[in-house]
Amino acid sequence: MIEPDVRAFSSTEKPRKYSAAYNFDQDDIEEIKVPPSTELIPDEYEHEDNTKGLVFIFHSSRDEVNVELLTTAFSDQGYNVPLENIYRMSTKEFVMNTIKKIAEKNHTDETCLIVVFLGNVFQEDRILPDDEKAPNINNTISIKDVWTPFTSDNCPSLKYKPKVFIFQTCKKPELTSVDSRMVTHSVSIDKAYDIPAEADILIIYKKVEDVNARHEFIEQLCNNFHYEGRKDDIVGLVTHTEHGNERRPLIISTLTRKFYIRPSEKLGHRGHGYDLHVNHDIVFDVLQDLQEKITTIQEQQQKFKKRIEQRRKLLSDNASTSASPSHVTSDNAASKVKSPSTGTNNSRQVSITSSNVSTVDSKKIPKKVTTVQIRPTWRY
Repeated sequence: MIEPDVRAFSSTEKPRKYSAAYNFDQDDIEEIKVPPSTELIPDEYEHEDNTKGLVFIFHSSRDEVNVELLTTAFSDQGYNVPLENIYRMSTKEFVMNTIKKIAEKNHTDETCLIVVFLGNVFQEDRILPDDEKAPNINNTISIKDVWTPFTSDNCPSLKYKPKVFIFQTCKKPELTSVDSRMVTHSVSIDKAYDIPAEADILIIYKKVEDVNARHEFIEQLCNNFHYEGRKDDIVGLVTHTEHGNERRPLIISTLTRKFYIRPSEKLGHRGHGYDLHVNHDIVFDVLQDLQEKITTIQEQQQKFKKRIEQRRKLLSDNASTSASPSHVTSDNAASKVKSPSTGTNNSRQVSITSSNVSTVDSKKIPKKVTTVQIRPTWRY
């Protein structure tokens, strides 16, 4: 039995008192770490170094522009796309032998696999090589034949790693006059693509109806890689490539996690969290500017209130002072009237009267009649 520490419950030991002037030791301070919310961290495949990602492009002679777009886009994201990883689909035999050689290599150090096929469609699930003049089922490439060699049984070094297969097919102009019996117009998804039974596989299929629009999907996808590669996963990037009335790409995914074209971000800065992370300085400046404006408005309101209070106080003081002197003036005037006239007052009154008289027209003043008193003569 473990005995409790008596010192912790000892009444003789006084508890330590902390004050504002107490100097904490660095060993006493425990660092507080606030990890990001797990809800904001997407479960994604880890591939911090894109130079370890494998990219292979198979194309027809009519897709040179698309090859250049994809090479530039993947290189901008940090992937290595050397010329030896770019192949022209000449024959089915050449393509299948190349895929077999790639699958047989040891890819333990690689983090992901991206295979792109750009060609002409023969049937809904088959790609026509350039050198096949008489297309049929035997000399065309099935989509299933492309991804099957990279399953965990056939390529164990890529197990638990994301494997992405992008197919874009377009009608070949020469096939417009082919007998309709050679082309299957209605093929079920299960038969055409054979949904993979194992995980970590993503199949993207885009069929271009308009021959002149064979660059639009690839161009839009490359733009999404550049502008939204850190924010959205590859499924979201493909979904946002809808253009006009074009049919949406078919996506078949058994990925167990999200796969991002750009390297993994620490702290889970993806989606809206990535927008906040990138625009943090902008948001901070806007909030700081808003706070300064609010502070300025509050200060102006306080000044305005003080002015109103001062004005009200001044008006009340003026009203009280103007009321009390009026009574004093009237009393003084009354006392002056009732008081006997002194010399000073008489002179002042005379001056006022003379001034008033001087302003009156002299013609209107009646002449004073003087009477001469005649004294009688005394007789002596």
